[in-house]
Amino acid sequence: MVLVRKASMSKNINPITLGCMNGFKPDPRLTVSEWSDTFRILTSEASAEAGRWRTDRTPYLREIMDEMSPTSSTQQVKVIKGTQLGFSSIADNIAMCYLDLYPCPILYILPTETLAKGTSRRRITPSIKAIPHLAKKVIGGKSKDDVGEVFSKAVAGGNLTFGWSNSTSSFRSFSARVVILDDVDGYGTFGEGDVMELGKARADAFANKKIYINSTPTIASQSSIETEFEDSDQREYEMPCPECNQYFPYKWEYMHYKVDEKGRLDGDVLCGCPHCGAMIPEYKKTNMMLDGKWIPRNAGHQHRGYKLSSLYSPVGWLSWNEVADEFIKAHKLMLTGDDRLMQVWANTRDARAWKPKLDGVEITNHHERVEDYECEVPNEVYILTAGIDTQDDRFEIEVLGHGKNGETWSIDYKVIAGDPQFDETKEALDEYINRTFEREDGTLMKIYAKGIDTGGHRTKTMYDYCKHRATQLVFAFKGHNQVNAPITSKTVDNMRANDLTLFTIGVNALKDDFYARLAITEHGHNYCHFPNKPVYNDKYFKMLTAEKRDDKGRYVKVRLRNEALDCRVYAMATLTVAKIDVNRLPKPVLYIGEMDKVKTVSASRKTNTYIEPSSYLDEF
Repeated sequence: MVLVRKASMSKNINPITLGCMNGFKPDPRLTVSEWSDTFRILTSEASAEAGRWRTDRTPYLREIMDEMSPTSSTQQVKVIKGTQLGFSSIADNIAMCYLDLYPCPILYILPTETLAKGTSRRRITPSIKAIPHLAKKVIGGKSKDDVGEVFSKAVAGGNLTFGWSNSTSSFRSFSARVVILDDVDGYGTFGEGDVMELGKARADAFANKKIYINSTPTIASQSSIETEFEDSDQREYEMPCPECNQYFPYKWEYMHYKVDEKGRLDGDVLCGCPHCGAMIPEYKKTNMMLDGKWIPRNAGHQHRGYKLSSLYSPVGWLSWNEVADEFIKAHKLMLTGDDRLMQVWANTRDARAWKPKLDGVEITNHHERVEDYECEVPNEVYILTAGIDTQDDRFEIEVLGHGKNGETWSIDYKVIAGDPQFDETKEALDEYINRTFEREDGTLMKIYAKGIDTGGHRTKTMYDYCKHRATQLVFAFKGHNQVNAPITSKTVDNMRANDLTLFTIGVNALKDDFYARLAITEHGHNYCHFPNKPVYNDKYFKMLTAEKRDDKGRYVKVRLRNEALDCRVYAMATLTVAKIDVNRLPKPVLYIGEMDKVKTVSASRKTNTYIEPSSYLDEF
């Protein structure tokens, strides 16, 4: 009778009251890794290896998960990592373990709303459904098949809330005992300051707080996760050599491989033991990692830090041969001056922040960079875009041709004189950006999309201009002041006819990309071509190289005029906003008919609309 009465009473208790009562109960003594091994099911939506979770598959994750458990006094765990290692699953395991066993407020912040929604729908929700007893605890949902809301999973006494870095309002008023900061190098700085620090502050009210931070690194001195790792005990995963039993970590400098006469990987990659010199094949990695342990390089620090490269990726995921093959290809491109692929390799495979060799590019002799085109537009060009810089007394425009594999051809550079707020100036711009350009094969091309600067003193005028030309793919651009801002957070899909869509452009990333391309000296992938025209002279190239990156990663002017650089990055951004992948275009985008003329409505004034570019470029 007593048991029946207790059961009956618990059913009538308010869930919030029940949650508070449960809060006084001692925590069950299961670590996150033990909970995962007992309950976690990897679904086909969330994993390439569906089935029961086994920490032994990725044994280096065990200590990290256990340090995020209530049984550990560690408050902050920081992970700088490569890819294909399973760290996203750690975040999911932490969130679900606390929802199940230790209900409390949990905040899970990702770089964007799209990633937050995808993580909830494709990883968390299917995983909760695969654990029936946990699914029953989750409250709400729009239908009986739902498990909670998209951005919230509530249980009695706790809840999991998703936020994203480009909208601090998604988590500003939320306090959480557990904070998960995923892929922090993809965060930015918005109105209230550093998003990662704002996220950390959400746990300030809890003495037993847990903060998990992870990311692949980006640029040295700009990488948030690099800074966080330095503020930790800096652990590396060491394993015993199968020959001498001495412990060592996997490092790229320990890897041995051969290349054939064509520069391709020849045979399998072997790991050389730094103690005895034994050459270890990759298949022995599984047993080595099972006996591994994390060794701190900065022992005694209050925060735990972990660094792991993709060389630890379990057998069957990412192989040493694949990592080496990617390195060989990146190194080959690097010899041509293109180090962008090597940066990707360093970040995503070696878990290392990239240190750019160039702060800027100098072209001392323009004759070495210009070439004779057979016609206005070489046949290798598949599509044209334009970047338009707005000044108080002129427009400056670059027409840029895009080919396969990132190769570009500057087609024309034009200066249109006149105040942009006057009809005559805008009509002259309309006439120019709607003109045709002839290809070597005799066919005609028009500019597919145009990106125009709306900053400066003519913002309202340019907003109106772009608004009435949305159907002509005239994009309104505004530069983002954040160093790590993405190229764009919107695309052409966000546009509406006769409405203004403002695209905030990550100019820093675009300039990084462009200067890496400009440094390439051999024709081919990502090379920048310039025509042998009078406007492409030394003064033009000084404008194009007028900025350098400072020690904080931000570009600053070293010369007064930089309009050519702005036009180039706008023309590049236009391709991204238009969602065009040139490598997938089956044929060039040719001119097939007249475009509608758009009447301008604004003040009128007589001006000389065209001037010779050379006369303007003398203003250095």
